[in-house]
Amino acid sequence: MAKEVATYLKLPNPESFTGHTFRRSSVALLIDRGGNITDLKRHGWWKSTSVAESYIDESLGNKMATVTKIIKQVNNSEAGPSTGASATSENSFVGIAVQVL
Repeated sequence: MAKEVATYLKLPNPESFTGHTFRRSSVALLIDRGGNITDLKRHGWWKSTSVAESYIDESLGNKMATVTKIIKQVNNSEAGPSTGASATSENSFVGIAVQVL
């Protein structure tokens, strides 16, 4: 079915899409929408936490949240009492964001 959907959508290499595609996508959506490890294990029918956690690591939303936390921490530590964070610190972390993604 995944191959048929990919063919219909004219995606490159439709033969590479399998039923696992749906599983990975649904797991990523669950995590990106705030699902926790218990939700994830139930959804994927996994007993192993380490297997479930491997899907969290690949979540785009999780990567973006991590980058945002890093930038906020740097901005908070560099901001003076009455000034905002420097543009330099924000620009320097754009490179980190790109690497994480």
